Amino acid sequence: GGHGYLWCSGLPELFAVYVPACTYEGDNVVLQLQVAKFLMKTVSQLGSRKAPAGTTEYMGRAQHLLKCRSNVRKAEDWLNPGMVLE
Repeated sequence: GGHGYLWCSGLPELFAVYVPACTYEGDNVVLQLQVAKFLMKTVSQLGSRKAPAGTTEYMGRAQHLLKCRSNVRKAEDWLNPGMVLE
């Protein structure tokens, strides 16, 4: 007994790789659903007087943001903070 726990048996490596992958994928799906629900609720409230706050505050400026256009014309422009932040 106990040989299954030896690293050379391959079982510990299989366990270390396989088990967390199942957990991560499941957590990501749940997290994505929660984020989507929160964002949809925020978007549905944009027409009301309640302004988005915190990390969704930018959604309150959606109409303005849709009209904005980037002045970036070439790849090097992305390295210029002044150009990117306009």
